[in-house]
Amino acid sequence: FKLMELKYPELDVRLHVSRIYRDARRLFGRGPYKDHLWFSIRKPTSTHWTERPVFWFEIRPEGYGYGMGMWMAKPFTMECYRKEILEHPERLMPLAEALAAQDVFVLDAPEYKRPKEGTPDGLLAKWYNRKGFSISCERGWDKTLESRQIVDDMLKGYEFLMPYYHYFMEMCDLARMKEFMK
Repeated sequence: FKLMELKYPELDVRLHVSRIYRDARRLFGRGPYKDHLWFSIRKPTSTHWTERPVFWFEIRPEGYGYGMGMWMAKPFTMECYRKEILEHPERLMPLAEALAAQDVFVLDAPEYKRPKEGTPDGLLAKWYNRKGFSISCERGWDKTLESRQIVDDMLKGYEFLMPYYHYFMEMCDLARMKEFMK
């Protein structure tokens, strides 16, 4: 986290680490411990943290992953995002092409069962019909996780994801502004 803070001081982000324990009031037959742990690097905000893009790292029994995403975007935010894609496809196209040209990260987010009206063709179609988004790198257990290499890989990965972070932060700000103007 400190390296991200030093490299991108203008982001003004904070580190948030998940707890290993489950809330005892909500066990519902599950054990007291979580089977995966994560941290996120995110901007302090008055909205719920899942409504804005965050960088994350997660350890699971099957392996680990890291990336950037926004899991519970408001439907209005995603509606503004889709409108932006249709009106200004040239803004997202270089990002979509860059993601398609590499083999570390994948676009992974829940899609609507029925395609939204106006779905564009080509690369942008994959980005259009989403309820949220996550751009992630998923790995099984390997020697990288046990070495300094994981830090270097994550920093390089987060650097690659920075233009996506800025793009989606703009989309969130645009949606909040439009919602405020209603």
